[in-house]
Amino acid sequence: MTGFDDPRLRPLWRRLLLVAVPLGWAIVELRAGSALFAGLFLALGAYLGWRLLITYNPQRGTAR
Repeated sequence: MTGFDDPRLRPLWRRLLLVAVPLGWAIVELRAGSALFAGLFLALGAYLGWRLLITYNPQRGTAR
């Protein structure tokens, strides 16, 4: 199954990178003065943080 159960997301560094990139880009957009895009990327980073760091279950995607 693809999505958040993908075995390629099992390493912690990949999940951290997927959360850090949109959060970092939100900072870039905020500094550029674009509050709308900053908010969108902040929401995306928060959602990915929730799904990939807080509620992620690595054993869920192993049974194929």
